[in-house]
Amino acid sequence: MQKVVVDILTPKQARFFQVIGKKLEKNGFQVLYTTREYSEVTNMLKIVKIKAKPIGRFGENKLKKAVFSSERQLKYVLFLNKVKPKLVLSFGSPEAARAAFGLGIPHVMANDSPHSKFVMKLTLPLSECLFSPKCIPTSEWVSFGIPSSKIITYDAIDQVVWLKNIYFNKIKEAIEEGKCDDFSLVYRPEEFMASYVESSIPQSFLMLQKAVKKFYEKNKVKLNLTILARYSLSSPYASIGNYANVRVLDSSVDGVQLLLNSKAFVGVGGTMSGEAALLGVNSVTLSKESNFVEKYLIKRKLLVKAQSSSELFRFIEDAMFLSDKEIRKKKKYAFKILSQMEDPSEVITTHLRKNFL
Repeated sequence: MQKVVVDILTPKQARFFQVIGKKLEKNGFQVLYTTREYSEVTNMLKIVKIKAKPIGRFGENKLKKAVFSSERQLKYVLFLNKVKPKLVLSFGSPEAARAAFGLGIPHVMANDSPHSKFVMKLTLPLSECLFSPKCIPTSEWVSFGIPSSKIITYDAIDQVVWLKNIYFNKIKEAIEEGKCDDFSLVYRPEEFMASYVESSIPQSFLMLQKAVKKFYEKNKVKLNLTILARYSLSSPYASIGNYANVRVLDSSVDGVQLLLNSKAFVGVGGTMSGEAALLGVNSVTLSKESNFVEKYLIKRKLLVKAQSSSELFRFIEDAMFLSDKEIRKKKKYAFKILSQMEDPSEVITTHLRKNFL
């Protein structure tokens, strides 16, 4: 039986490769999963019921990232040499790409984040193929050293993989119900320890705090605010408790189900922004610069952008007082778009079977 190694480094990748891995297994391939020591990923792997071999650690700053990545690459070479897979698949894992290349094993990528430039420089030139949403221009990828002939696109965004294959019926049920928890707001901060950000606290939270305070002072109502914290950190968010009923959760919860029951979502253009938008939840992004997926969602009127606490306040106030009829209408519109999108997992597994396996 041919082996495929899949490296999972983030919660999103666990969701994404859960579906693709199962489809490969149904076609007779043995799928071996690897990961690194990182609480967010460990929690999500439990949710999606994937057993992955931990190799290496997550680094919180530049020095640790460099040291831990070097250590992990050596361990990954030894692992691949032992299991001898036919193919290595990742979402842009520098260690998986470099180890596979060194051993002459094809490395294939899926990715929607050309803004993560450091990762792209370390992975794309070593990859035999890239799968990407069509809304990202090919020129963005080619600039990192992969020829356009090796880029396969799909008419969808990555979140469609698990929303269509796992949550489709639940989404339909939520539309029929057409109700959400009163004054419910979900917030997901940016990856403030990522290589392309690196900050000690999420800057978006400062804007959110001002907007929530203004909402409370004007309406004399505390929002039911759920914060899905990154890196299992809760300390940065304590101060907002004066103006909202706050729950700080880690990534061990089902974020999709949480969004389906919420009136609004505040994010910074990440995975949950795409999820919330396609679920028809009133969604706003606080990112300073829009990535291509974010621009696509804004163009389809599934996502709006706020650049100040005043704009964010107006978004929150509008969303909190929407009627059940208006909520159902927005969910139906998003569901129509979701239904029309390609399933990226089908595009990827079909191409892999034909060309690599």
